[in-house]
Amino acid sequence: MALGAGRGDVRRMVLRHGLTLASTGVGLGIIGALAVTRLLSSLLFGVRATDPVTFAARFRWC
Repeated sequence: MALGAGRGDVRRMVLRHGLTLASTGVGLGIIGALAVTRLLSSLLFGVRATDPVTFAARFRWC
């Protein structure tokens, strides 16, 4: 703002950078989760990698 930028310009710049970083992180996280799910599904026997009962049991013990 010392160089002449208005409040709206600074707000837009901060939000744009923050949302870009957050959306990149979410996208990479989803891609990584899908890759790990495929890897884990090859190691599991008798249980699907996306089994909701397994997820519920896992989070109950945390």
